[in-house]
Amino acid sequence: MIVELNATPQVVDGKIISFRGILTDVTYRKKAEEALQISDNNFRALLNATTNVAFLIDANYKIIALNESMAQASGKNIDELRGTSALELIPPEMAEQRKKYMENAFRSGKPIRWEDEGLMGWSDNSVYPVKNSEGKVTNLAIFSLDISERKKAEETLRKSEYKFKQLFEDLPDAIFLLRIGGENSGDIIDVNPAAEKQTGYAKDELIGMNVNRDLSADKYNNVQISEIETKLLAGKTIQITEKKHRKDGTEYWTQVMTTAIEYESERAALSVNRNITDIKEAEEELKNSEEQLKILFEFAPDAYYLNDLKGNFIDGNKEAEKLLGYKKDELIKKNFLKLKLLSPNQIPKAKALLVQNAAGEATGPDEFTLYRKDGSTVTAEIRSYPVKIKDQILVLGIARDMSERKKAEERIRILSRSVEQSPASIIITDLNGNIEYVNPKFSEVSGYSIDEVIGKNPRILKSDENPQEVHKQLWKTISSGGEWKGEFHNKKKSGELFWELAYIAPIKNEHGKITHYLAVKEDITERKQLQQQLTQTQKMESIGTLAGGIAHDFNNLLTVINGFSDYLLMKLKKNDLYFKEVSAIRSAGEKATNLTRQILAFSRKQIFQPKIISINEIVSDLDKMMHRLIGEDINIEVNLYPGISNIKADPGQIEQILINLIVNARDAINQKTEKASEKKIIIETDSIYLDDTFIEKHIDSNIGLH
Repeated sequence: MIVELNATPQVVDGKIISFRGILTDVTYRKKAEEALQISDNNFRALLNATTNVAFLIDANYKIIALNESMAQASGKNIDELRGTSALELIPPEMAEQRKKYMENAFRSGKPIRWEDEGLMGWSDNSVYPVKNSEGKVTNLAIFSLDISERKKAEETLRKSEYKFKQLFEDLPDAIFLLRIGGENSGDIIDVNPAAEKQTGYAKDELIGMNVNRDLSADKYNNVQISEIETKLLAGKTIQITEKKHRKDGTEYWTQVMTTAIEYESERAALSVNRNITDIKEAEEELKNSEEQLKILFEFAPDAYYLNDLKGNFIDGNKEAEKLLGYKKDELIKKNFLKLKLLSPNQIPKAKALLVQNAAGEATGPDEFTLYRKDGSTVTAEIRSYPVKIKDQILVLGIARDMSERKKAEERIRILSRSVEQSPASIIITDLNGNIEYVNPKFSEVSGYSIDEVIGKNPRILKSDENPQEVHKQLWKTISSGGEWKGEFHNKKKSGELFWELAYIAPIKNEHGKITHYLAVKEDITERKQLQQQLTQTQKMESIGTLAGGIAHDFNNLLTVINGFSDYLLMKLKKNDLYFKEVSAIRSAGEKATNLTRQILAFSRKQIFQPKIISINEIVSDLDKMMHRLIGEDINIEVNLYPGISNIKADPGQIEQILINLIVNARDAINQKTEKASEKKIIIETDSIYLDDTFIEKHIDSNIGLH
């Protein structure tokens, strides 16, 4: 038992004479005080154990106990704070509100919790009433948790959620919030406006639909869906390209990115769908374009090849193989500068072209002689272009086999030379007959230069000798696609008339349409003259035949006359009667015989009898006959060289030559003029000396005086 002694001393005369004491049993009280001390120690230990602000106030809001966190938060030490009013440590407006919370706790005896923002930031406050043994609230234990960081995190989260919401609503890509796992996996929880626009469904229609079953045109099986879910739940982002269909049934391509998120304490999937139909169509067009380019490259009529800027082959088409005689595999990664495709003297030129390509310049056309695999050569025209493929500058080369073109060019050159050097006049006109081309022979024959006739009509050659009907028939024939052949009696630039044999035909293009007209004309003036001479000769031959027959019969009569005349002269003497008359008959017979011989020479029926004759006498004897042959309107002037030497020849042939020359001269004069005063034939004889120059041009001639 524990007792408490209270003693009072008895003092008499200033001296203690005794003590008066009272003993009180304080065992229970001591135990209570001890328990209270233990409780107080425990409370203080609890206060100091928590990192939160903790303090104990009495009914007057005085702090009677506090922990170190409270002292640190207020910036004061524990002793300074003990006995201080808790309401004085906070702003008045906050103190008023907190006082209400404390009063409520004292009154109700129930814990109270609230959050507010003070000088030290946001705090989560809890008030616990402390009751005495009688159940009366005597104190309040207040705990304050600093939640500033949490509040910041919540504000950040709120702002993030706001931004997410705004992003969710405003993003132009369709967003689907989906369930993950279970039977409802893929069901739509929420969508943004872009999803409505993309699918054609309203939001209310989309919510509850299954994105795989109801929207995807690419149907996924359960295994595929399970694999996707597993990856999402493992924190992976899934990116796929799939085709979806709209409410109206049309299909479109989307690029889908899906990731797992927390939504209302559950795992969900956020799926962002971007419409890439335009991109897909562009890719398809690009693919088709690339396929087309590949086909064009592979089957181009020229040799196409790719090489890098060092000259290494990368690719080539079939024509490249055909041109070089190598298979593509034999060329790939090989350097054309080292393949002996070019002769050594061509390599510097090829290197220079590569330098130009590296500088971004196209080159060509350049002509190279290429050595094929079999050693043969081929001439090629090469163009090269720098191209960018997969961020690499390459050279696209186009080589054209020039062999056929060279042959064609040679044929054209031959044809051109043939036309230019043709002995016939060649004219090409347009559809209106205007001259576009003439060859040199045309100028030689007509007297017109090429520049003078280009653009003119061939009518510039027209004379009045051609019937109008001929030209009408000509145009009718060639304009209908036919060929016309005929003769023109045309006029040269000098006014001289000449004959042409013309072949005129249309020139047609590959479609059979007439584009030009071609005229090939031959100068037949000499031929015409020869024909006239031939006609005249035939006439003369007919006359000669008749004259020859008469002369032959007449010669028979002269034989009798001359024979009997000679017989009579043999019988008669010069002084006999009739001798003179018979001699006259014999002389006349001789002259008749010479005349008969001339007629036979004219008819070419006299036997060749060469003898020494005088050319002057032959001319003199033919003088009268020549006048009868050429007519009285042509004057003949005869100039005989007196010292001319005799010749050995058949008199009849010489006479025939002279007759032919005179007849030809007569015909030429009559064609040229009709005036008698302008018609004159001059016959001269003379001696000439034939030199070496003449002999070289006339093989059967001899040097000397003739």
